[in-house]
Amino acid sequence: MDKVLSLWINLLTKGFDLSFEFDKILRPIRTDDIVKKVMNAFLFKANRSLCSVILLYKNNLNEEGQVFTRIMFELMIDFEYLILALNSDSKKTVERMLDSIVLEKMKQIRASNFAGIPQNIIEEYTKYESDAIGRYTMDDLKRLRQNGFSLVSIEDRAKKTGHSEEYNIVYRNFSRNVHNNDLIESFLQICAYQANDYELMKYSRDLLSMETSFNTICSLMDIINKIYSLGFKNKIDDLIVERKKIKMGET
Repeated sequence: MDKVLSLWINLLTKGFDLSFEFDKILRPIRTDDIVKKVMNAFLFKANRSLCSVILLYKNNLNEEGQVFTRIMFELMIDFEYLILALNSDSKKTVERMLDSIVLEKMKQIRASNFAGIPQNIIEEYTKYESDAIGRYTMDDLKRLRQNGFSLVSIEDRAKKTGHSEEYNIVYRNFSRNVHNNDLIESFLQICAYQANDYELMKYSRDLLSMETSFNTICSLMDIINKIYSLGFKNKIDDLIVERKKIKMGET
């Protein structure tokens, strides 16, 4: 592996270790604070996605790792949008968040004809789904099913959180790795295509994947640390300083 990429992987590993410390603190707390539970759920998802990025890159599965970078980027946008929405109307935002989760889950289990789902769970989710549907107009319900708690598209969420440029570069670019109908990268690698422009393109995508993954986990940790005063500011700052050193070495 390239030296700079190795430095990035080491930094991401430190970010993963620190986010795991967050998780150990937040998860055991028995609380009725549903906002804290939602935030920890975001962090848990980001933590596992970051672990996937690290493991895949360590095994030279770079494009596959970029799929999880895309997941992390979307997590960052949703999390930052969540904070904005909570500041506006925390009760309504939490309600929409929980409703969107249940509606999506019901969609999934209906698609499988409720296979493997205990009857009591089906009844519980069905009742919650009915209650959730009754809280929205037909238009808002459609947007909730389509876009989740935000009611707006991922592109609009990116604009609201100041990530429009990254959306166009990261989300649109790495989204193609999720689908099986874009075989150009595989085709080029099978043909052992080694043109300089192609190698530079691959390398720039790897660096983008590294930095996006890092920015995501740091964004979540920084916000959660500030809200709950967990005392991790210096450790987060140390990671950011290390990132700056790596980026200086790229040029």
